[in-house]
Amino acid sequence: MKIRSMGVAALGAGVALSGALFQGCGGSGGGGGFASTAAPVVSGIGPVSSGLPTAQRDPAGYDWHVFHEANTVAGGYVTSLATAPTSTATVIAHAPLGRIDSLDQGLLRSEASLVFDVGSVAQVGTQLFAATRNAQRAGAGDVYARDDQGRWSLALDVPHAQSVIAALGSDLYCFSGERAGRPATVSAIVSGSNGQFVADIAVLGSCVPTAAVAFRGELWVGAGSSERSGGEAKLLHGAGAQWKEIPLGGGGGFLRDEVTALLAVGDSLVVAIGSFDPVSDQALAGRVLHFDGQAFDTLTTFDQEAPLALALQDATVYVGTSAGALRFREADGSWSDETGAPGTPRAIHALHAPTPAELLVGVRGARGAQVLRRIARSGGVVIPTTQGTTPAPTPTPTPTPTPTPTPTPTPTPTPTPTGPTYATHVRPYMFDCQSCHAGGRQFLLSNNLSNNQADYTEVLQEVNMGTPASSRLLTRATGQGHGGGARFNVGSQPYNDILAWIQAGARFQ
Repeated sequence: MKIRSMGVAALGAGVALSGALFQGCGGSGGGGGFASTAAPVVSGIGPVSSGLPTAQRDPAGYDWHVFHEANTVAGGYVTSLATAPTSTATVIAHAPLGRIDSLDQGLLRSEASLVFDVGSVAQVGTQLFAATRNAQRAGAGDVYARDDQGRWSLALDVPHAQSVIAALGSDLYCFSGERAGRPATVSAIVSGSNGQFVADIAVLGSCVPTAAVAFRGELWVGAGSSERSGGEAKLLHGAGAQWKEIPLGGGGGFLRDEVTALLAVGDSLVVAIGSFDPVSDQALAGRVLHFDGQAFDTLTTFDQEAPLALALQDATVYVGTSAGALRFREADGSWSDETGAPGTPRAIHALHAPTPAELLVGVRGARGAQVLRRIARSGGVVIPTTQGTTPAPTPTPTPTPTPTPTPTPTPTPTPTPTGPTYATHVRPYMFDCQSCHAGGRQFLLSNNLSNNQADYTEVLQEVNMGTPASSRLLTRATGQGHGGGARFNVGSQPYNDILAWIQAGARFQ
């Protein structure tokens, strides 16, 4: 494993790397011969999952729009989303071609084209890191570092096919593995390492790490079997050279189970597990578990689809699936499908909640990789959290939910409430369009614009938040590829009003 210096300053007090290497995931490849820690699984919704906060969905509802069309490659999808540490930019990684873009207040910047696609990102101090992956290519699991100018450089050259990274305080950990290959290993940047990775501080054995998160003062790592024929998902936890495994069950000879996402919520850990065909990688089933430090219970299950991404907003757990569904957990523990998203996502691979009011959804859409944005009309709910800071091995006996049952009406950071809106700045110009576009043609508007919400959703399909001037709503109206000719010219009042509306966030009202 090659180590590259990144010129990173000492990262603060870290975890000591003393002690013998711990053999973790078991099975072949150097990982057998240890006693794992079993945790009981409780069926249904019971006292374990009561440790999650009570869902507080925005009573005023949500507005959706297309935030960014990352690419138009067939099968393209958003792999990771993050907020840049030193700016307000959203960092968007998308497949294929290992692309990384940043979008800041409507300004798009192409930051990198890596050799392989990004699978995970992590922040340490003012730096952002990205780990790459390709299950079919040995050596694809590298780690890159981003400086405050948005430039990416190789930080760790890994021989494995896949890597996943996560931060524990001021330390950065990399977990690497591959199917039917080398045993999985742990590398880390810690205090005293002069800003460089210390490679292979622990061996995790025969597994493929797939997700990681800080929880209860340790790192928790989800994995799948490294056997090509399938196998069980695994969950490990620890720091430094010391790691323990908690078997999750499932999988076996006909399925490949793997942990697809982890979410720490106070003293609770939410674990998403997908079941895949070991040959075709097709998603066949899945489940979402809750762990309180002692036992698991099943929050929900899936058939013919798998959970791929997790997020928390409005004290609500959200799950993005391989079938393009966005599901959320109700206050009573039941699950519902989110509605109103523009287009028809074919799969949701990434979720990110940068503010209490904003949820970003990274999808594989009909036109390639897209980022959708959902805005809470009342400004969202701020939920106090101690995520990842509780070192005790037992959960808080009585988790205290947010005392106020209604959302706090804090100002919405985006979009700005005083900017142009669809109703006042765009709808008047759509009357010139509805005579042709209300009869079942592409870009379908309602008769006499009688359905504002449906029309708004349709108009957003013609908007490009990344490069507003290239939005089809503008280019076709000026005659480019428009069968009906130009409706207005570049620089005209309608053009300027619609362009300003898109640049301000394309709000509904």
